[in-house]
Amino acid sequence: MDIQTAIISLYPDAQFAGPRGDAGYDGVRWHKKPAGITEAKVLTKLAELQAEYNAQAYARSRQAEYPPLAE
Repeated sequence: MDIQTAIISLYPDAQFAGPRGDAGYDGVRWHKKPAGITEAKVLTKLAELQAEYNAQAYARSRQAEYPPLAE
């Protein structure tokens, strides 16, 4: 998960570039910054997305071990 994914998840119409490398939220260059967006909201959403991804680790590993059966 990354900052870009969190921003798009919260604000699908946001227009931005970056960040590069480990710049984090401060490295985002806004072309059209959504009203009400804050670093705290983005970081909270990032944590939620990461937790959801981590929770699905078992399912992803099982899918790789047991590919779908051909009909």
